[in-house]
Amino acid sequence: MFYQSNYALQQQLTHVKTSVLGIGGTGVTIKLAKTGFAPNPDSDPTTFPEADYTGYAAVTATTMTGISQTGNSFESSADTVASFAPTGSTVGNQIAGYWFEDSAGHLLGYEQISPAIPMTGPLDSIDLVFRWQAQPASWPNTILP
Repeated sequence: MFYQSNYALQQQLTHVKTSVLGIGGTGVTIKLAKTGFAPNPDSDPTTFPEADYTGYAAVTATTMTGISQTGNSFESSADTVASFAPTGSTVGNQIAGYWFEDSAGHLLGYEQISPAIPMTGPLDSIDLVFRWQAQPASWPNTILP
């Protein structure tokens, strides 16, 4: 079995932060999804039921912490919390998940939430901290005679 080194994992995360996530540049956009959110790794995020409660706005993270190591995992988090809260109660939603996309609208990751979280008035809120991890992978290689 072939194993990646910790150095390789740290370099991968460094590359992902700058080249894929746009950290230090355009950043990552965090969006909330209403009920009916059924993503998969190949989903087109333009088909997702994006939240539209009163006062909703997507949040963009452009800076992240340095890379930290916990066991064999490497992680970096957004420097700020993405806070979502309705500004009124005209339009309410049940939030069934969230997703991250890059500046070109490509899906980077998602999570479904069950049960859904109500966002129906100014006393409701959701706070998210954007995180990205690199974890070791292993796979068999073929040794040729």
